[in-house]
Amino acid sequence: MRTSPIVKAVIVLMASAIMLWLGTVYGHTISPLIIRLETQVNVAFWTTWWVYLGLFIILALAALPVAALLSMGAGLLFGLGWGGFAGWTATSLAALISFVMMRWWVGERVEPERIHPRLKSLIHRLDYHSTELVLVLRIVPLVPFYLINVAAALSPMSFHRYLVATLIGLAPSTFLYATIGHSLGSWVEAQAAWEQGDLLSTSLLSALVALGGLAIFSTWGMRRLDQLRDQKDRLQKPQ
Repeated sequence: MRTSPIVKAVIVLMASAIMLWLGTVYGHTISPLIIRLETQVNVAFWTTWWVYLGLFIILALAALPVAALLSMGAGLLFGLGWGGFAGWTATSLAALISFVMMRWWVGERVEPERIHPRLKSLIHRLDYHSTELVLVLRIVPLVPFYLINVAAALSPMSFHRYLVATLIGLAPSTFLYATIGHSLGSWVEAQAAWEQGDLLSTSLLSALVALGGLAIFSTWGMRRLDQLRDQKDRLQKPQ
């Protein structure tokens, strides 16, 4: 049974809200670290930015589900422009490195019976409109980040198509997460706004609504591509 687009949009919004809530309510335990990071950014912006980017790539390659949180953190620390660029660059590089490493490591040795059914289903989907499907999946991660990387590497999809779909698809969500982080101002301001009940600024609400819209679009896009695939399968069946 498929989940409706509205439900998935609500899930994305709830996940973002929970991350904000946990950060502002229980963030006192990591407040000294974040405040030191903000101070370090003021002192040595580019050094801190490059270190943050490197750690972001490593954590994304380790398949840890922290991309959204780190993108928010990048927006908080480095601003919307450079914070969003850090999130987009890190996730894009992690996706490309994963693709190249998996395709190089596996090569022609993969046996279909050894592939997990969920992964096999995604690989089969990538036989049709692979660029469009990867792009839709990247916009909002309705499928785990690492699963998309592995499935694309095991499919016939070309590196060029994967590159284009990944770069375009990751941009909207990473910049929106950075917008959420940037809208909080400094960490001290964010905690004070939470305590005063003024955390939901116009820019923050707009970014959350846009994320929900992207989730709806991604779900609709996947369904539409599945419908096109089914139509093609029916036309190709011998009468």
